[in-house]
Amino acid sequence: MAGIWASLGLPGVPTYGGLLSLFLPSHLPSPRSSPNLLLSSREKDDLAAHNLTKEVGNHFQSPLEVLMRQKAQNRAQAAMMPRPYRYETAGFSVIECVCMSFSPEQEGFGAWIWKYTSQAHSLHIPFTFATHTTIMKRRRCLFLISVQLLFMAKSTLTTQWFPDRVPGKFWHSIASKPKDDISIVNDFSYVGRSDLEIIETTEANTNQNDTYTEQDFVRDEAPENSHTKIDSSGLEEMTVSGTDNNEPTTLFDYLARGTTEVPMLADIEETTLNSTSEKTLQDNKDAQVSDETDIRLPDTMKPLHYTIKIQPFVNGNLTIHGFMEVDIEVLKNTSEITLHAADIQCIYHTAKLSPLDDDVSPAIVIFTVDPERQYLTALLNGPLTTGKRYRYSMYYIAKLTKEPKGFFAPTYQENGRDKRAAATIFQPTYARRAFPCFDEPALKATFDIVLFRERNMTAISNMPLRNTTAFEHQEEWLIDEFETTPPMSTYLVIFVIAELEHVASTNNEGIPIRVWARGSVLNQTEFALQLTEKSYAFFEEQFNTSYPLPKLDVIALPCGVPMAFEGWGAILVYDEAAVLMSNSSTFSHENNVGIILAHEIAHQWFGNLVTPQWWTDLWLNEGFASYMENVAMAYIKPEWNVKAQQVLKDLHEVMRMDSYLSSHPVSVRVDHPDEISKIFDRISYEKGSSIIRMMNYFLSEETFKKGISSYLSDHKFGAADQDDLWESLTRAGHEDGTLPRNLTLKAIMDSWTLQMGYPVISIIRNVKGTLATVSQERFLLTINETRDEHDYKWWVPLTFTTQAKPNFASTHSLIWLKNSSSHTVVRDLPDRDNWVIFNLKQTGFYRVLYDENNWDLLILQLQNDHEVIDVINRAQIIDDMLNLALSGKVSYAKVLSMTLYLSKEREISVWNTAFENINYMNAMLADTEIHEEFKSHILSLLQPLFATLGFHSPPSKDFWHKLSNTDLTQWVCELGHIYCVQKAKELYRKWMLDPHQNRLDSSHMKLVCCTAIAHGGPEEWEFAWQQYKEIDVAAQKDNLIKALSCNQDLTIKDRYLNLIIASADEIRSHDHYMILDSMASRPGKQKVLWDFCRENWSKLQFMFGHRYDVTEAIIRIATKNFNTEEELNEVQAFRKDHENDAMVKRAVDKAIEETARNVQWMKQNYDVISTWLDDHRSKPTKDIFRAQ
Repeated sequence: MAGIWASLGLPGVPTYGGLLSLFLPSHLPSPRSSPNLLLSSREKDDLAAHNLTKEVGNHFQSPLEVLMRQKAQNRAQAAMMPRPYRYETAGFSVIECVCMSFSPEQEGFGAWIWKYTSQAHSLHIPFTFATHTTIMKRRRCLFLISVQLLFMAKSTLTTQWFPDRVPGKFWHSIASKPKDDISIVNDFSYVGRSDLEIIETTEANTNQNDTYTEQDFVRDEAPENSHTKIDSSGLEEMTVSGTDNNEPTTLFDYLARGTTEVPMLADIEETTLNSTSEKTLQDNKDAQVSDETDIRLPDTMKPLHYTIKIQPFVNGNLTIHGFMEVDIEVLKNTSEITLHAADIQCIYHTAKLSPLDDDVSPAIVIFTVDPERQYLTALLNGPLTTGKRYRYSMYYIAKLTKEPKGFFAPTYQENGRDKRAAATIFQPTYARRAFPCFDEPALKATFDIVLFRERNMTAISNMPLRNTTAFEHQEEWLIDEFETTPPMSTYLVIFVIAELEHVASTNNEGIPIRVWARGSVLNQTEFALQLTEKSYAFFEEQFNTSYPLPKLDVIALPCGVPMAFEGWGAILVYDEAAVLMSNSSTFSHENNVGIILAHEIAHQWFGNLVTPQWWTDLWLNEGFASYMENVAMAYIKPEWNVKAQQVLKDLHEVMRMDSYLSSHPVSVRVDHPDEISKIFDRISYEKGSSIIRMMNYFLSEETFKKGISSYLSDHKFGAADQDDLWESLTRAGHEDGTLPRNLTLKAIMDSWTLQMGYPVISIIRNVKGTLATVSQERFLLTINETRDEHDYKWWVPLTFTTQAKPNFASTHSLIWLKNSSSHTVVRDLPDRDNWVIFNLKQTGFYRVLYDENNWDLLILQLQNDHEVIDVINRAQIIDDMLNLALSGKVSYAKVLSMTLYLSKEREISVWNTAFENINYMNAMLADTEIHEEFKSHILSLLQPLFATLGFHSPPSKDFWHKLSNTDLTQWVCELGHIYCVQKAKELYRKWMLDPHQNRLDSSHMKLVCCTAIAHGGPEEWEFAWQQYKEIDVAAQKDNLIKALSCNQDLTIKDRYLNLIIASADEIRSHDHYMILDSMASRPGKQKVLWDFCRENWSKLQFMFGHRYDVTEAIIRIATKNFNTEEELNEVQAFRKDHENDAMVKRAVDKAIEETARNVQWMKQNYDVISTWLDDHRSKPTKDIFRAQ
């Protein structure tokens, strides 16, 4: 049968070969030669039109030709042509389509499309709407049209096939909208909403000139039921169906070889077709997802095994040719098969269903699509039987995306040349963008994966390579087949195709461990390889569970995306710099490499071997991996003092985040695919990690390990929820006697996972001090009086020690504050002249509020001999006290009195906690009269420690001191220490004079550059900008992009911000956000940043993507130092300007909450701080901090 594939005329939209080429004229080229198809003139268009017209017959003409000759042609002939329609969508391009006349006797038909841009510029595009038609000649002839469409992004299309042109009054209507709002359904029914307007061209208003413009259309009512909106997703080509005998050129040819005819829909009567089509339209219209609608797949079947064959044109037009085959087991009788599919064009007439257990299976009658749920459903003419197994398959076409969702293809530069790689990121719901599947974490299956690649590239998947074969008739292509995987979730499937090499080792069990990277940076992977080997061995011993796969790869990709993913057997790091170590790498970078790799390797057990039943329990993945990364690194690198890092970085930071009304529970219900990505936040990661740490301490480490090992063993290769974990840990706790028999982990931990926030525990001692009343309430950092009606109470493990017998090692809880009691009483305490400290080593996820007497005793102890108190508890006292002051529960006069002891504190870990909290005060006071006096006070506290450590870390200090001393020096320079500033300017000036010989020390590069630029002018800034563009080392680029924000000149700041948009090609993609974040971290309001974001909001959304996490982050950093009524009004006005954008409104609501809190903080605390500073005035800075 004749058919046409002609997506000529659009840049990057070439024609296809392969199975598709079976339906193409033989003279059309393959995807690799696509640039030759770009049309540069009208003559070339006409030539292409002439060639294509010959393929389908003289009945095929362009609408332009028809309209130009309309008056000259016979009216009878003109009457055979349907009137042209268009869709109009604000802000997008418009496509006109005219379907030429056809009849049941014709074997094919085509349509020419006329495209208009929003600027009314017209482009004649021979973009052929090509189909294959089957004529079933019966008494009542039914004309079935098998249509496969892939749409141009940001364009709209509509065509009308009128009842008076088709026997049996068979009506078809297609409507489309831009990307993310389009969906093709099937061979003869289309579903979706119908909320767009049709504009009809009438003879009376048709332009009689030789041109055809947008102005020729007038608004008119569309015929009743003439169209429905279909949601498809911006793919840019069209596909067709048909047969030919071309040589195989792509995956589709490879798959289709030996097929004698294209599979077609079963013969059905006209009445059946019509009734089914109408019912499908209505059913899918009614299926629009509301907030209460269940988005889970039907529980009627489960997948057993997939065969996935993928040919991505990485270096061509970014199209994917694919084949999906899945074996299913039926759990309940059903007459439909529902899979997930998004942004995929399924070739519906190739779909097959066959039995695996007997010789009979129902036939596929029709397909429907639910765009909101991202469902693709095959309706059958009979039931699938419970307990039986079937094989379901189809061909499809998809697109390699530019954003990291699904199968994406980033561009990078190497040796001055643009190159591409392709990699997957399927978590949480993006596997459905690469192949139709049961895309839920609990629906595990085994996989056979086949990847087609070009010879100069490497293909990597979850399992080892089974064999590689040549691709017949395509010498530049190879076919890689991989071993069968164990049962796993779809989101864990990995495809990588890139130009990579590897270093490798083999562990004691014979498992190969490899690190892959570009050849030019392969020598920087040795550290990553060593850490991978050690982490692997540690987790096998820790969990008492063997790693179940036959290899482990770490793949460092040059994608520039700051994220990593735990693919089973193939860990992906999308920004290669994150795991590469060079001689110039900093201590901080070394630490980050270890944490990243340990986190992803921990996932090989938590998340991969045992997977959450649903994304509600995402924290079981991320919380455990975040906790275990610290446990692993504490064992592998004890000198890093990771346990202190875990408290000071993870625990303290997430407690601040969880102190707002806008927080959410660790275990949170998600009701839409878009909502799942929103819970990949610090609550799931760091709070999850912190409450797991709490469990480890109140159960004891040995009991905790025993319960975790049991949990992994009981549920390996399966899925579990948090109740399964509670059961395993309860059993271990009861067996070991570390958990009272009348308690279960479910009773305790549900109070921590199913409600947001955490408690502040009040310790009120009696007059003698020997008895304390302990009570709880939710801790909040907000001045908003609105409260929900939920009664927040927790099961709180209480640990404490006293001044009389200080013992900070007793972290196993013997006393519980119940969630059903308003308070409990702790007895046998020392007299009131001795302090008590609760929450030893801050193992519990709560704050402690003491009475005034106990606070005074603790401050006195810190000033007299602070080392009596454990270092983590010293950091806890500082963090608790400053946050309690922030909430209004403790006076800032008492807080500032406590800080006086810091002049004696030599533990930088404690100072880091102080920095995080004092930084808020510094930001609030930055533009006030007392700011200089406040800085002088903080400098007086820092001076003794800085005098001891100096500008550079002493070589004898351990890793943690090296890591933290950079923060100390940064603070000292930031506060204006004369020697620090002079030293930084001196080193920077030497670098400027000879960049090659006087290189900066990597660990101090950021602070030297920032200080010199802050105290310099245009010359210093311009030098750093040029170095950023010339330097290839990623870590150094990171330092420079942050330091460039330190300049104080508003003109330079404005220029720097505008580089994000004006010079996007000169800045790495992930640096765009880093510029915003770095500028926001500077002291003061940074009004220029807020103005930039407001004025360029639509551009920023386009650049970063319309995603909540990015939207929230940009708004937060742009407003985080706002503390006046005027600024609050500006943020509220911004919300009003974006009233119709729910995502922006939600993000701005958080900013309004924080700004309102800042305003209130200034009103309540400014005078208190000013008075205290007057009473404790420091010596002038110039007297204390002279050059050394």
